[in-house]
Amino acid sequence: MVTDFSHLSSIGTGLMTETQFFNYAILAVGVLTGLILGIASAHIVGRVYCQKSSNFWTILFYMILSFVSAYGIYLGRFLRINSWEIVSDPQKVIKLFTASISTHSLVFVISFGALQFALLVLYHMVRSINVD
Repeated sequence: MVTDFSHLSSIGTGLMTETQFFNYAILAVGVLTGLILGIASAHIVGRVYCQKSSNFWTILFYMILSFVSAYGIYLGRFLRINSWEIVSDPQKVIKLFTASISTHSLVFVISFGALQFALLVLYHMVRSINVD
């Protein structure tokens, strides 16, 4: 969803008119809603799997989830692999999967994974604040 902002700017639709401002605002609402719901969902899954564990295991879970998710986003965004192709054309997926290891993929996965991880940890820290 975040890449949609770059698509709008790459086709020459800046914030010069009220209409474009409205388009960006609508997109921002969608992106923020998806971001908040995704983080809340990951937090719930982390609590289920790490409920009796220490914070270390929860943070490790978030780290693994962030980087696996970032790699999945890379595969879908840049290599255009769809989830159903794992069943319909597994050889193509394996071929693209093994060929995807590059500097570009590494930079994207590390950057995007770090961003997701930071947001998850921040959410976890805010949720753990005990307000009385």
